[in-house]
Amino acid sequence: MQFSTYAVPIIMGEIKRYFRDDGTIKVSRSLKELNIKITKAKEILQNQTHQEPTIEEVAHYLKVDKQEVIEAIDASYYPTSLNESIYEKDGSTIQVEDRLIDKSDIMWFEKLALKMEMEKLDDKEKTIIYLRYHEEYNQETVAQILGISQVQVSRLEKKIITKLRTRLNDHP
Repeated sequence: MQFSTYAVPIIMGEIKRYFRDDGTIKVSRSLKELNIKITKAKEILQNQTHQEPTIEEVAHYLKVDKQEVIEAIDASYYPTSLNESIYEKDGSTIQVEDRLIDKSDIMWFEKLALKMEMEKLDDKEKTIIYLRYHEEYNQETVAQILGISQVQVSRLEKKIITKLRTRLNDHP
């Protein structure tokens, strides 16, 4: 058994548990203090120039790196739950995650685990899955490419999917 076969599901579980049970975000005292200085510096610079200062101007004024200013500003925002409802102009509600998340990346852990399990398939199984789900060929076309019957492709595909599903569901 490869280490990754064991490690990926364990790490997935631990990260999910962390965000579920202890997902609070902690901001260092130095970032909080820098944010207070940034607020004061912005006010001073705005009074001098009568316009909103840039991050570069604030960093120069405070004699700190621009990246530190960006991190302090980012750390000052109060975290919002992705499940929090927001209101659209038409009065309907959607969740914050619907505005932010690229739906294709939601299950990246699961996709990684699936990819690892697919690497364990034999060449014929890999070819069938590739042709059916990546190339999106129908079973008849896959059968012609492989020189077997459509019924055989159907049976093999079902067997492969069952095998993958079983392996993925056996992980903690």
